[in-house]
This record gives sequence, structure tokens and C-alpha cells, in this order.
Amino acid sequence: MRKTIILVVTVLSWATVLFSGDEKPITVKGEVVCLTCYMKDGSEATGISHIGCAQACYKRGLPLAILDKGNSELYLPITTEFSKRGSKEQTFVCSLVEHIPTRDQLEKYYGKNIIVTGVPFAGNGIMLMEIQTAVLEE
Repeated sequence: MRKTIILVVTVLSWATVLFSGDEKPITVKGEVVCLTCYMKDGSEATGISHIGCAQACYKRGLPLAILDKGNSELYLPITTEFSKRGSKEQTFVCSLVEHIPTRDQLEKYYGKNIIVTGVPFAGNGIMLMEIQTAVLEE
């Protein structure tokens, strides 16, 4: 199952970045969730009651996502280096290692309301977001 999720995320990341245009930054009020748990359990995989499970999933290397509380859109966080390397002129090679800095920075926000600003990239069923800032919502 984990390999399937990694493969899907990799393919979506590659296709989305390769064919994306010049998007503008947006601001999202939401929560950091375990992508696997949220896809499986929906809203039950959110909030303070799910922090323990989310942290266990994080330690196993499962992907996290940002859940927009306004419209339930999921955003897979990516790094600046990752999103700028792909272009139509060159071969794009995706590595989940490039996701780790953003993933590590957002892990502390599990179960908390946050405000994230970044550049979204439309995908097939999921959005990627090149994170610029992330702060706790007051």
C-alpha cells in the first residue's frame, strides 16, 4: 500500500510540475493531516484526537497533506527546488527525498489550525503546493 501511495504521489508530482504554468500564491486556512489516513477515514482523521496516529504515520514515512478547512481541498506540500526543476525542455526526475524539508517543517502542526501561503499546482485529484510560509492560526 505504501509503495502504491508513493508511486501515485510521484506520478502526480511529475505530471503536474511538468505541465504547470505560472501560478500565483494563495493562502489556505487549514490543518496538516496524514494523507493516507485522510484518504481512508475522511474527517475522522483530523483534529487533536488524531495527532497520535498522524505522528506514528509520519514516523513511518507516510505523506502528509494540508487540508483546506474552507473547501476540503487537499494540498500535497513540496519544496521550491522540486517545483522549479521540471520543465518541458528537460527530463524531470522525481524523488521523495526532495519532499522531506517541507514535510519535516510541517509535522509540528498536526491537529492545529494553520495558515499556509504557497503556489498551487493542479493535479489529477490532488493539488500540490510549493509552501512559502506556514504559521499557526490565532
